[in-house]
Amino acid sequence: MIRALSTAATGMQAQEQHLDQIAHDMANMNTTAYKRGRTEFQDLMYQTIKEPGGTPGQNQSPVGVQVGSGARVSAQYAVHEQGPTKMTNGMLDMLVNGDGFFTVQLPNGQVAYTRDGSFKLDGQGRIVTPGGYPLVPGLQIPPGTQHVGINNTGEVKITTAQNTEQVIGQIQLVTFINPGAMKLVGQNLMIPSSAAGQPVQSIPGENGSGNIQQGALEASNVKPTEAVMDMITTQRTYESNARIMTVGDQMWSTTNNIGQR
Repeated sequence: MIRALSTAATGMQAQEQHLDQIAHDMANMNTTAYKRGRTEFQDLMYQTIKEPGGTPGQNQSPVGVQVGSGARVSAQYAVHEQGPTKMTNGMLDMLVNGDGFFTVQLPNGQVAYTRDGSFKLDGQGRIVTPGGYPLVPGLQIPPGTQHVGINNTGEVKITTAQNTEQVIGQIQLVTFINPGAMKLVGQNLMIPSSAAGQPVQSIPGENGSGNIQQGALEASNVKPTEAVMDMITTQRTYESNARIMTVGDQMWSTTNNIGQR
C-alpha cells in the first residue's frame, strides 16, 4: 500500500507543475510575443522483481516483473512558434516575420534577447524596450524628426526637420540553433544558455532570419482552446492520482484492522 501512496504522490506533484505552466500561459494570453510553454513527463525508476528470461539452461520466463515508482516533469520550455500578427501602426513597433530576436542591453552590461518589438524613445532619443533597455546596435532619433521608416531588411531611415531623408542605422536580428533552451528572465526578455548554441547575428532576411514589419507586433502564441483542454486533462489526471491515494489508504487501513476483528 505504501508504494501506491508514494507513486500517486509523484503523479500529483507532476500535474501540479503542469498546471502551474498552464496558468502562466493563460495569464500571458495578451502579452506581446509571449511563447506558450510545453511540459514533458518521464517515468521514474523501476524495481525489478523478476528478470525476463531467467537463468540459461532452465525454463525461461518470456516476461519479467517490474514495478514503477511514478512520474516526474522532465522538461518545461517555451514553444517558439510565431504568434498572430497584430497591426498597431506604431512608428517604432516592429514584428519579426520568421526566426530571430532583437538584442537589448541590460543595466549590468549583459545582453538579452526579445521578440517583443514594442519599442519606445527615451529622453535621449534612443530606441528602447518598454523597460528602458536600449536596442543593440544602438539607434538614436535626432530631435525634430518628422518620420521614422523601417524597411523589411531593418534599415532605419528618418525624415528630418528640413524634410530630407537620412539613413541613421541598421536593425539586426540574432538567431539560435535551439531557442527552446533560452532562459526566461521576465519583461519579455531571454538570455541564452549553453544548450541554445552560439548567437548568429544577421541583417533581417539573411542567414535564415526573418524580415521586419513596421507598424505591427507579434501576439502571444497561446491557444486558449488547447490550454483549456489541457487544463481539464491535467485536472482529471490529478483527481485520478488523488483517488488512488484514497483507495490505497483505505486498503492499508483494512489490512491494519484485520487482526483487531
